[in-house]
Amino acid sequence: MQPLSLLSMMLGLALMRRSGSDVSGSIVTDNQTPPPFPASRLRMSPVAADPDKILPTSVYMPLRAVKPDWSFNIPNIAGPYLIRVDGLPNDWMVKAV
Repeated sequence: MQPLSLLSMMLGLALMRRSGSDVSGSIVTDNQTPPPFPASRLRMSPVAADPDKILPTSVYMPLRAVKPDWSFNIPNIAGPYLIRVDGLPNDWMVKAV
């Protein structure tokens, strides 16, 4: 990605930011039963996969809570992101996203 440079002679140029995509899903266990801890302890955290390809206004994405039904939604993701799950017990890990 090349930086955008504008010359002072360019008049009438308008840059418009497009909105990103919503990412949604749900937390499931290997045996398809709810985890033995409350969903409210988990947060979904989008992390820029390549900070050089993210617009400066999109670098910070707030943590998103997991709902009581174990679903989550992260709105307006623009660019390549990894999804981190925060708040798992020490003996738990993410198997797949």
